[in-house]
Parts: sequence; structure tokens; C-alpha cells
Amino acid sequence: MRKVKDMMDNSCAARRLMEMERRYLCLFEYHPDAVFEMNREGLLVNVNSHCSLLSGFSREELLVMNISDLIVGEQEHARADEHFQRTLQGNPEQFEMAARHKNGNIVYVQCTTIPITIDGSVEVVFGIVKDITEQKETKHQMNLMTNFDLLTGLPNRKLFLQRLEQLHDGDASQLHAVLTINLDRFEFINESLGYAKGELLLQQFSSLLRQLFSPEAVIARLQGDEFAVLLPDIASEQAAATAAQSLIAKLLSPIYMEGMEVVVSASIGITLAGRNREFEPGRLLRESNIAMRHVRKLHQERRYAIYNEAMDSQFTNRLQLESGLRKAILLDQMYLRYQPIINVVTGKIEAVEALLRWDHPELGFVSPADFIPIAEETGDIIAIGNWVLRSALRQVCQWHREGLKLRVGVNVSLVQLKEPDFPQLVGAILSESGLKAGWLDIEVTESVLIEDQEMTKSRLAALRKLGVHIAIDDFGTGYTSLNYLKTFPIDYLKIDRSFVKDINHDLNNNIILSSLINLAHYLDIQVIGEGIETQEHIDFLREKGCDEGQGYLISAAVDEQEIRRLYLKHNGQENA
Repeated sequence: MRKVKDMMDNSCAARRLMEMERRYLCLFEYHPDAVFEMNREGLLVNVNSHCSLLSGFSREELLVMNISDLIVGEQEHARADEHFQRTLQGNPEQFEMAARHKNGNIVYVQCTTIPITIDGSVEVVFGIVKDITEQKETKHQMNLMTNFDLLTGLPNRKLFLQRLEQLHDGDASQLHAVLTINLDRFEFINESLGYAKGELLLQQFSSLLRQLFSPEAVIARLQGDEFAVLLPDIASEQAAATAAQSLIAKLLSPIYMEGMEVVVSASIGITLAGRNREFEPGRLLRESNIAMRHVRKLHQERRYAIYNEAMDSQFTNRLQLESGLRKAILLDQMYLRYQPIINVVTGKIEAVEALLRWDHPELGFVSPADFIPIAEETGDIIAIGNWVLRSALRQVCQWHREGLKLRVGVNVSLVQLKEPDFPQLVGAILSESGLKAGWLDIEVTESVLIEDQEMTKSRLAALRKLGVHIAIDDFGTGYTSLNYLKTFPIDYLKIDRSFVKDINHDLNNNIILSSLINLAHYLDIQVIGEGIETQEHIDFLREKGCDEGQGYLISAAVDEQEIRRLYLKHNGQENA
């Protein structure tokens, strides 16, 4: 009976063993991940079907391979071997590694290794491998989106600040430089050539920066057309200046893109850190940005500047102006003054130029030369320009009712002119005021003519169609071709004061001035001389056939009451 019982027990144990083996084989084969067994030498002794799906190798191929044959790169080999050795010591491990697919692709996997101990010794390692390639790619894309600029592939502001922070924790005796670089006239290129070309230009410029600076430099795109470069461990301040000069020299050559040559320039601000100077990443970017804006504001010929504390107060002042501009009109801080324009033959006042003034509550009188460029950059010039036009036309209408028959010249910015509906806006304001278009001179500076010629020509032609006169202000200060005088619809040419002030002192100047007057008249354009300060000036202009003139000899810019008095004085209309 005992024998029978033992046989029955053995039979049950065998069945249980077979059942356990069957379950193990099912779990092994049908596990949703790749499962393998390997011996102490790393040879694969068993694999499930998912191993073939994951690796591309057949079961037969895998069973003659060492696990190391599937690992990519020396570093990955060393790291994986470390984990395997710990597993052979009886410790389960979980780690990620890069594996090789049969087609040559990289597959990223999470590997869990479990030691199988027999008689106190690890004889086999059981492994479960999960494909995490998609998660890795998603994580990589998230990292790119978080830390890199997707258009250029450069680090973004966040990553750039992190790199600065890392330097902050390094050797305090080293000197580092931060450069902020802004592409000049990028907005014009973007709008005239299209956004696709603008993006291509940014990519080409990024490549140029990579070529120019050493591999140790960190190059980032901060925003739009603004870039930053970190030059670590430089020898001196001059080394940073030399790097800026190299970039400026490189940009003298055109950038080629899709068969097109584009010439660009850049404004560069530099600040230094290290050598026991206080190091704060955000402050460094701010300082280099202030220096860059300083270059842009002053249009410095060398195109770069190194930050100093004096720039800080200028920047603070600029921010104060920026915030004040938006409220200036609403709070009646802005007003108009009018400078008389006389007929140089009769001496009568025939027109006035409306000039904008601003009394800031804290800064006092702010020169238009200081706040107009800021208003153009911020776009506030649109609202300010509309207010100026309405106010000037309203005042001229009042003068006309009083018998003072005056034209009014209103300066218009390129920013305003770029607005597609600007001619319609001028027409609407004229209708609103009741003033006939012929009493309005729209004044644009010479530089406007060369920015976007087709757009400018179209806008000026539309304005002239309304009956408005077109005047070119400060003529002779820019690089306008004389050919533009016949290309653009122009009624008045206002010759810059720099020509007028040298009358009777510079023979060549006088010849040029006489030639300009004759050429303008030949093209049926009337000439206004600016900056008349002496009787000599007015006598010369009269002799050479100049039509009108303005300047301090006649009057500075004054209020509407003083214009009434001057009109009566010059025009002799006591009852006007």
C-alpha cells in the first residue's frame, strides 16, 4: 500500500510539475513583451516570439547570439554589463538601453533582469524587454519643444539661461561674454519677401553663427530675429569685441538662399561675467540686450557695444517713455506747434508744418527725436499719427474760417504708410474735417523712398489721387537716387538745413543746391528750403529760384495764436 501511495504521490507531483512548466511556457511565449533567458556567459538560451518581433532576428538567429550583439555603442555595452553583473550576483535590475534592430535601426528598450538561482548559485538570467522607442521619441520631442527652437534647432531662452547657470556654478576666476544679436531690417525682409523666406533667412543665419563660433560657444535663438551667444572662458573683453567684429565682417557678404542674395546687418550687445564679478544669468541677458538696443538706437557704425551702467539709465528712461506714450494723448500731454513756411519772393506765409510736442509729467519736455522712434517700434505711432492729422486739419479749418488761407504739412512715418488702408484713412479724416485735400501736404522723409519702393509708390499715388500734396522732407540727408524724383509722385522737395547753412561758405554746396532747385523745377516740383537762419540764406534761395522757405529767421514752431499774429504781420491782412 505504501508503494502505491508513493507512486500516486509521485504521479501527482509530476502532473503538478508538468502543469507548472506548461504555465511557465505559456507565460514565457505569450507574454506581451519580449522575454529571454541567458546563461552566465550572456548567450541566449531561450527567447519568445516577441523577441523576434522586437529585434527583427529569427528565433534561430537569436539562439546563437550573445546578448551583447544586440547592444549599441561602447557606453551602452559597459552600462548594460554593469547591470547584468549585478543580476548574476543575485540582484534584480531594471534599466534602459539602446538595442540594435536587424535593419540597422536603433530600438530603445526597458530591460528587467531577474536572477534564477539553483542550489544557491545564479545559473540563468530571466529577462523582460519592453519597447519604449515611442515613449523615448515623445520625450525627445517634448525636450526639443521645451528647450530648443524648432525652426533653427538652436537652444531657446530657457536652455540658454540654464547654460549660464551652469557657468555660474563653475570657476569664478574665469571671464565669460554674452552677446545679444538682432538682425536689422528683418521685419522689412519678412514682409517684402514673405514669411517663408524670412524663416529661411533665420535658418541660414543660424548656420552662419554655428560656423563662426567655436564648438564651446552656446548659441541660442531667444525670439523672432534675436539671438544670443555665450562665449565661455575668454581671455579678455577685446576677445568678445573681436568675435562681434568677425560676425559683422561676415555679414558684409550676402546670404544666399534659393538662388537669391540677401544682405543683412546685425546690432550686437555685449556684457561680461566672471572674474569675481556678480554673476546672475537673467541680468546678463538684460545687460547685453540693453547694449544691443543702444546700438540700434544710435545707429552706430561699428554695430556693436559693450554694456556699461550709463546705458542702464537710458534703458530705464526708454521704458518710462514707452509706458507713457500710450497715455500721453489721453492725458493731453501731447500738443501741436506750427512752423510758418513763407514764399521767399513775397515774404507771405503760405503754409505751416505741424510739429508734435510732448510734455512728460516727470521727464518734462521730451524731444520728438527721442520718442518718435520708440513710437514707431511699439506701433503707437499709428494712433499718435491719426491724432496729429485730425488735430492739424481741425486747426487749419478754423484758420480758414478766420481768413488765414494756409496749407498744412503733416509728417507721416513709414509705419503709418505701410498700413494698407492709410490713403482711405486720410480721405476719411479730410471728409470729417471738411478741409479740401489741396490744403494738406503729406510729408515723408527721404529714407522712406528706399525702404519698399513699390509699396511707397502705390501709397503716395493713392494719396495724390485724393488731391493731397506729397512733400519729401530733409532731402539730401540719405542715399536717395535723383532718379526717384521722377519715379515718385512728388509736389514739394524740402531741402535739408545742412545744405542751407553752408550757403556762401561752400562753393560746391551752392552748386549742388542750385542744381537741385533747377532739377526739381524741370520735373514740376516746388522747392522749400529748410533751416533759414540768416538774411543771406533767404537772399540766396530767392536768387536761385527757390519757392518757399522755413526756419528760425522767420519763426520757430509756435502755437496757433502766434501763427495768427505772424500771418497778419507777413500777409498784411489786418482783418483776417
